[in-house]
Amino acid sequence: MRVRSRRGLTTIVVAAVLLASFGGAVRAQVAGPPDPDNPPPLYQFNNGLGPSKGDNVVLRWDEELLQAIRANPGGTGPTITARALGVAHTAMFDAWAPYDARAVGTRYGGSLRRPVAERTPENKAKSVSFAAYAALVDLFPSRQGDFALQMKELGYATDGSDTSMPATIGTMVAKAVTDYRHKDGANRLGGYADTTGYLPVNTPPRRCRASAATASTTT
Repeated sequence: MRVRSRRGLTTIVVAAVLLASFGGAVRAQVAGPPDPDNPPPLYQFNNGLGPSKGDNVVLRWDEELLQAIRANPGGTGPTITARALGVAHTAMFDAWAPYDARAVGTRYGGSLRRPVAERTPENKAKSVSFAAYAALVDLFPSRQGDFALQMKELGYATDGSDTSMPATIGTMVAKAVTDYRHKDGANRLGGYADTTGYLPVNTPPRRCRASAATASTTT
């Protein structure tokens, strides 16, 4: 009896942890009247299987970015990968900021703020998508065809025919972000080649010993 009780208690604890971790996704599937003080998430996890058609556009563009990284024949390495993530997400944030009441973009500040009536999920998704598309094309130009397919799936044109405000803002802020980052010292336009002529002062073994010595004197 005692063994059964312990097993039952363990099962309850595990279930509680899982519900706490994924409560948002589970809550949205439970029937019942909506709670205005605790609304369900706009976008839900798809059982951990990656973005699907109903997911937040940011998740979908993240997957496009990760696919571009995986497909890179030479590999991007941690530093270039982190930079690409930073550039893409900065562009997406700057495209979303005009449709928020307080957010301030990194390049245009709050000068692009849109009226309350325009701050719809549809406008936010479109602005973010146009920014993500432009930023990713700049980061991975050889993958432009794949990014264009994602835009088509989302229902957006990439031929310049969409002159709506969300499309204009998304494209504009992405260009401002990528132009700024072209001068960040990473030499993206030069294939990330080192043009500084940097050479380490110490050989690897000496650097390791120096680090170990420093660590021992500071502990």
